[in-house]
Amino acid sequence: MKNFHFNFGRLILLLLSITLGSCNVYHSAPGTVNEAVESENRVRLVTKDNKSFELKSLRQEGEKLVGTTGKNSETAKMLNGRKQKLAGKNVEIVFQRDEVMAVYLKNKKMSRLVNYGVPVIGTAGLIGVTSSNFKPDVGF
Repeated sequence: MKNFHFNFGRLILLLLSITLGSCNVYHSAPGTVNEAVESENRVRLVTKDNKSFELKSLRQEGEKLVGTTGKNSETAKMLNGRKQKLAGKNVEIVFQRDEVMAVYLKNKKMSRLVNYGVPVIGTAGLIGVTSSNFKPDVGF
């Protein structure tokens, strides 16, 4: 029978990937509602009363916009007073088009970089600092 060996580096990598595995980065410039509907990706919707909501997707039904989010998400909790329609593990929430001030599209490239690059660099740094042979060359 094989013995289990504790590997500190793997544990750190696992913890960092779990904590950062769901970060979403949005473009800094707002897109149009039509772009958000066509992309069928995550969007951040800002209403005229300056409230921001993260949605899994956005679709248009006439003059109404229907946003989909997880039923236990922060967005669903913040919009608890609105009419919500269950759709499996998600809820659909209706927004009037005239109440939407801006829509920000998900930046897929930066989201991937944050989700994978930051944990790898952080883990490498932690392993380097905690290893017994770590001697930084500071130029002195």
